[in-house]
Amino acid sequence: TKILCNILSRNDFVNYFPSLLRSDVKIKLLIDNEDSTLLNQINIINDTSRLNKIQLSHSNKMIEFRECVIISDDKYMLQLKYDINNQLIAFISTEKYNILLQDILFEKHWNEVKSLNTLKHN
Repeated sequence: TKILCNILSRNDFVNYFPSLLRSDVKIKLLIDNEDSTLLNQINIINDTSRLNKIQLSHSNKMIEFRECVIISDDKYMLQLKYDINNQLIAFISTEKYNILLQDILFEKHWNEVKSLNTLKHN
């Protein structure tokens, strides 16, 4: 959550989401903690979007990720995380196995959070 909000606020990135959605880009965000400001921004975008919606899920029951991974077109990956000195470091990869691994890990966490939320509501 910390890294994502930092990226979004510094680069005014939220303003790009509507045009990405119009271009049929699928956006799924999985964050470790609920952030009301981010949730409000995403809800506003989703309310005005006619086609795709940004999918956002969070769980306070999961560990703090301390990293942000962005995958584009299954070809490019940007991984941002904090090192032991709390410095933000970035890793860019076009290696298919790195991208596939991160995609698998994301879907695993995404499904776990969805399952936990389903159990919570039942």
